Amino acid sequence: MAGEIKPLRLKREPVPRAKPVATVENPVAKVLVDTGLLHIDQEFDFLVPQELAEIAVPGVLVKVPFNRKRVLGVIISRHPESQFRGELRFISEAIRPFPLIGANILALTAEVKRYYGGTRWDVIRFALPALSKSSQHLNPNREINNVRNPGRDSRYPDGFWKALGDLPTNESRIRTWWTPPPYEDPFEFFAALPAYSRSWSLVLLPDVHDVERMVEKLRAHEQYRDSLIVPWHSQLTRAEREQNFLQVLRGESGIVVGVRGALFLPMSKLDLILLWDEGDDSYAEQRSPYFHAREVAIMRAHLEKAHLIIGGASPSLAAISYIQRRYLNILTPTQLTNSRRTVTVKALSQESDPNSLGRIPSQAWKIIQEGLKSGPVLVQVPQRGYILALTCNTCRNRALCHCGGKLIWEGARKCAECSLCGSLKLDWQCPHCAASQFRFSQVGDLRILEELGRAFPNQALLSTNKDHRVPFIEGSPLIVISTPGAEPIAPAGYSAAVVINSALVLNRSALDAEEEARRRWFGLALLLSPSAPLFIDSAFENRNIQALQRWDSIGIGVREFEERRALNLPPAVKTISVNGEFEAVAQIVRNLPPECEVSRPKLDGHNESSALVRINAPDPSQYIAEIFLRARTQSARGSSIARIKIDPISL
Repeated sequence: MAGEIKPLRLKREPVPRAKPVATVENPVAKVLVDTGLLHIDQEFDFLVPQELAEIAVPGVLVKVPFNRKRVLGVIISRHPESQFRGELRFISEAIRPFPLIGANILALTAEVKRYYGGTRWDVIRFALPALSKSSQHLNPNREINNVRNPGRDSRYPDGFWKALGDLPTNESRIRTWWTPPPYEDPFEFFAALPAYSRSWSLVLLPDVHDVERMVEKLRAHEQYRDSLIVPWHSQLTRAEREQNFLQVLRGESGIVVGVRGALFLPMSKLDLILLWDEGDDSYAEQRSPYFHAREVAIMRAHLEKAHLIIGGASPSLAAISYIQRRYLNILTPTQLTNSRRTVTVKALSQESDPNSLGRIPSQAWKIIQEGLKSGPVLVQVPQRGYILALTCNTCRNRALCHCGGKLIWEGARKCAECSLCGSLKLDWQCPHCAASQFRFSQVGDLRILEELGRAFPNQALLSTNKDHRVPFIEGSPLIVISTPGAEPIAPAGYSAAVVINSALVLNRSALDAEEEARRRWFGLALLLSPSAPLFIDSAFENRNIQALQRWDSIGIGVREFEERRALNLPPAVKTISVNGEFEAVAQIVRNLPPECEVSRPKLDGHNESSALVRINAPDPSQYIAEIFLRARTQSARGSSIARIKIDPISL
């Protein structure tokens, strides 16, 4: 219609905001900004607006304008003026009106960054939970009575207990490696130690099940009835993590029980750090800067002058290096009978003996039968699944698919299938000898469960692994089939334990194969009842079994460490793993000083490359700094950045 009138539209105009006014006293704040760039890890100067004058103190989390965005930052300090001669911008807002990161955590993040590379914000992310709008105020905790009456274990020296009860100083700080005696629950000893702390104690454990078990044990103790006990692990909800974080932030004393991330919780004064089973690979962080909890625990104990007790059934070779340098002293019980100092170990006397053949040797069957007469029996299998590898029954060559994937056998299927493409092999034929019969070369826990169920038809069985873990069992006769690390706790210990397919662990193509097998076997002995047998289907002459018989994990560890030293292998030498695109890795390792022994970068078929650098120098810090500098140069150029891991746990 020609005369149609269009509707009016209101024009929206932004209301001009009032320009912020800088505070009069110390108007300049140095802020560590989360730039997301490896080569920019520094403080920048920002003006503090008048409305944030009382809030903007060191440790407060803020948002600041940076590179046309608003990014996170943490205030490091306040100053009356800036050395920057350009125009300063204002802090946009404060995330919380109280400090979230203390000076001790900032010092720890700087130390971790210096040792492992990356940026300080890579570390700060581990120190902060996801915050909700409900935590705008920091109310103090209720007053906690921290006066306790700890008892002393007479098997350990009086000097140890006296030093533990004193405030840690440079002269009396404890730096100890603790090895528990066989057949003893180490959590009982660890649960008694925080009673000596006058402020915060930190107990580090491998996983959430261990954390929950330790929390229950502490809360059951009479001496911790009025103590603040804070769990910290990945299975806490967002609200629980925030609540626990704030409890630690506003508390003056208590006990934190957690996994590796608990190392960065804001405990105001830390007196005691306990770390159990430091050789467990769960202590190695898989995200940048790829730190290890053992090293960070040592850093924090040094910075805060806290007592440090590291324990395990068998020390890793990295812990052995600290023992060799006498940084860690050895703490062992002195008043034990000979029967409590050794383990009843049974193994294969002759591997060619007919009784030693088969998936479960005859000797193991007898041990299981005898053990069931008095309680539960533990059967440890190194792998999950049914049949994880097949070989030709005639020539023993590995059975492979035409695509190159290995053939496996799932329990529900009636034929083999490829682990890569999933194709079924109804009429497989060996390309080497034309045979068509398979041999099961790698058997998982499901197959062992099936075989034991047939052998003991009227006996109760239980399967537990990392995905389906059972934390506790009763003391009645029961066969428990478990993968390493998922063994349930029996109230009075297992009456027997059997290790199946130990060769899969010992013969792994990894540098830490013996070290890992030793840690698993010594750990099994702690789960047994006194004088219960431990059977391992390996030759009795194996040096690790001999060390287990003597309960000498440190002696065998020192021997292997010296072998590593002679062969110039880690941890006797500083080792750096460089991974990424081929050209990025080559730029890092090319033309390094002669003290850096570099392995040739190798491709994995997906344009990913890896190289290993071993530094043969008494002080490797300058060479590590050169490698970090090259990575920052890659970041500044905008090219692909190589991933650098200091002291990788597996090689």
